[in-house]
Amino acid sequence: MALTPTLMSPSDLLCKLAREQYRAFHAQHPAHKADHLYNFCITALAIKDFIFEQLGITNRSHKQPYHDEWAKVRELVAATEIANTSKHLVLRDNKQNPKLPKTKSVKHTTSSVVDVYLDKVGNLHKVLRENVPDYEIELEDGTTLQLWQFTNAVIRYWEIYFQSNSIPYNRQSEDEYYGNIT
Repeated sequence: MALTPTLMSPSDLLCKLAREQYRAFHAQHPAHKADHLYNFCITALAIKDFIFEQLGITNRSHKQPYHDEWAKVRELVAATEIANTSKHLVLRDNKQNPKLPKTKSVKHTTSSVVDVYLDKVGNLHKVLRENVPDYEIELEDGTTLQLWQFTNAVIRYWEIYFQSNSIPYNRQSEDEYYGNIT
C-alpha cells in the first residue's frame, strides 16, 4: 500500500513540482515562501528516485551515470543541496564528513511583480506590486536566479528530460494546478 496515494509515478511528482512552484511564488510571508521553496527542492530531488523506480534501477553503480549527468545541471545541484540541507541541516560526503555546498547562497530579497487578471466582464487588469518577498539563489558559477526563474529552470529541465527519455508525463488540469474544487 502506498503511503502517498497521489504520487505513483514520475509524472505525478512533476505535477506536484509545478504546484510547489505556484505556492512558492504566490506565498506572501518570507517564512512561508521559504517553506514552499524547500518543499519544491525536496520534490525535485525525489523525482530522481521515482525515475530509478520507473526504470527498475536499484543497483548503486547503475545509478551513477544518471547522478553524473544530473550533477552537470547547476539548478538541479542547487535544488539537491537546498533539499538536503533542509532535511539534514549539514551536507556530508560519502564518509559522513561535512562538506561545503556548491550553491553559493539562498537569500531573502524582494521583487516587483505584475498581477494580471480578467474581471467578471472580461476586462484585463494589470497591477504592479513592489517589494514582494522573494528569494535569490546564487548558483555555483555565480549566476543568481530569483525564485521563479530558478523553479522554472528546474521544471523545464525535468520536462525536457522526461520527453528525451520517453518517460510519460501527463500534465495536470488547471483545476488541479490551482487547487480549484469543482
